[in-house]
Amino acid sequence: MKLGLIQTRGLGDIVIVLPVAQALMNSGHEIYWPIDKSWIPDFEEAWPAVNWLPVTSAAHSMDYFLQPPKQLLTVAGCDRPPGGSIQLPERSESRT
Repeated sequence: MKLGLIQTRGLGDIVIVLPVAQALMNSGHEIYWPIDKSWIPDFEEAWPAVNWLPVTSAAHSMDYFLQPPKQLLTVAGCDRPPGGSIQLPERSESRT
């Protein structure tokens, strides 16, 4: 089964989740993981069993962390495209 993980940025967060990816691969799953394109060469060298997908969005808005990765995982043919999203409350401009 092709599974996708979403943790686009946050080097430490990605490293912390690598053992989970390895456990899933040991169970016979293929792992697809969109990460910031600047880190692809290093992660491909350090952990080549993961299918690293480059996220190339220029703006690191909240959309960068969810929509481009979801699209990449869908194109990669993941069996269970990630569903749902977190709705953040709108932030007011003034803080009192």
